[in-house]
Amino acid sequence: MKISTALFLLLGAQLLVMAGRVGVAYDEPPYVAAGYLYWTQGLGFIIREHPPLGDYLRGLAVLAAGPELPRAPGRENLSVGPFEFGQHFLFRNRVPPKTILWAARLASVLMGLATALILWLWLGALAGETAAAAGLAFLAFEPNLLAHGSLATNDITVTLFMTLAAAAWSMYLARGGKRWPVLAGAATGAALASKATGLGLLPLLVLPSLVPGWRTPQERREDLNAVAVALAWAAGVILLVYGPTGLHFFRETMAYRFGLQTATAATYFFGTAYPEGHPLYFPGALLAKTTAPLLALALWGLFDPRARKTAPWAWRGAACALLLLLGASLASLRQLGIRNILPAYPLLCALAALGWAAIKTRRPAFHWALPALLLWHAGSSLANFPHHLAYFSELVAGPSRGRRILGDSNLDWGQALPELREFVRKNPGGVILSYFGMDCPPSYGLDLQEAFSTPQACTGSRRALPVELGAEWLAVGATKWQGFYEKGVPAFSWLHSRAPRAVLGNSLLVYDVSRDPDAHLELASMYERAGLPELAVREKARARWISSR
Repeated sequence: MKISTALFLLLGAQLLVMAGRVGVAYDEPPYVAAGYLYWTQGLGFIIREHPPLGDYLRGLAVLAAGPELPRAPGRENLSVGPFEFGQHFLFRNRVPPKTILWAARLASVLMGLATALILWLWLGALAGETAAAAGLAFLAFEPNLLAHGSLATNDITVTLFMTLAAAAWSMYLARGGKRWPVLAGAATGAALASKATGLGLLPLLVLPSLVPGWRTPQERREDLNAVAVALAWAAGVILLVYGPTGLHFFRETMAYRFGLQTATAATYFFGTAYPEGHPLYFPGALLAKTTAPLLALALWGLFDPRARKTAPWAWRGAACALLLLLGASLASLRQLGIRNILPAYPLLCALAALGWAAIKTRRPAFHWALPALLLWHAGSSLANFPHHLAYFSELVAGPSRGRRILGDSNLDWGQALPELREFVRKNPGGVILSYFGMDCPPSYGLDLQEAFSTPQACTGSRRALPVELGAEWLAVGATKWQGFYEKGVPAFSWLHSRAPRAVLGNSLLVYDVSRDPDAHLELASMYERAGLPELAVREKARARWISSR
């Protein structure tokens, strides 16, 4: 019990520190604003990207911070899109953006801790104390759960409720009773009301009953009643979240998400941009973003017959939920990051714990390897603290190779501006910034010239830096460096052969262009193609000035 308490404290401490230090991630502003709006104005401004339960939960914390709607022209009637409105809500509020964001992230921290508690209780009930402690230890240092458990997004919300649903349903299958179908159904409804990923739970309610040898005929008949109870509770939770008059929003959101998942979108996969995605994206992302020890022990737990026999229903619940989630991911053409299958990580930790318990019980010769694997897992995670969003495992040569492996929320979600501010504080000079994110660079006091940032609502004016500067830095986000969202040849492909002076947060590349006329001529050409002649003139003048010295 003392070990488990220490692990919970370590997990909470990591999440809290990251919530305070990591810069604003791309998806955070609209969902932070949405939670406030849902509580104050109802669902009229609902974001079709996701159902609203996670935003409601974060909104309670945001309300406590005391913000108000921003007083910018055209914003009072919410006539703009959710992402632009989210930026204005966060950065043009009477309450400092850091305060609002901290409140919203605190709700996610609590959800991350709740996910760990559920995993611990689930494994303790069905697999014993050893497995429970091992599963908690792996989850406490799992980089992806740490990354998204400290951000104000819906990924940790659906992870919490999907873990609860899988645990409750396997408890019912193992022990029977009336309360477990109720809890599983309520958690399923909460997952569906948090993110469309929750749809993967519906097959889980029937799959174990269909596998030959897992259930007797009498148990299958009882399972039908339990499934009906679970579905009724799931429907009740959805009705509670949306209200009788808002159910059409649920239908529209699910239809919208289904359309997105079946529509092709560009992705970056192991060094290549694929305009229509890649069929092995999510298995590859799991390989790249999961620590080698966790992956190895989870596979051991999945395939070792002893793990299945020692805790059959814990194994069956975790294995079925994981395989259904991964199977559904293979059909998705919208491949924006490992966060879309974040619920896989508590399940991987459960299987790793079962593998740990099986080895400890039946293979004494390998006892020495178990602490070593856990230390490797924790060390790999802590070595990247607090930059877990850009974590990559040793299997793909670590975070230094991340920008050549995956993109978007796997690597660069615009979260590294605090590191850029610190870099410029220690290395004064002008900054040319090409940024992919929703943070506001001017709020960091950076003397910058904008260069094709996406989006541009908060990147400041298009003013040019002075020509006669001492030090000058070109800061390019990894997503812009990869260029897979651009049409044609990536705009910054000329940087691929150059070594950056620094890589901030493993996601923002900083180049010294103080004495590099060729770099300024490349920038001038880019500005000309973008129809920005004033900035092109500045870059040509800067190149001439450098060459003349």
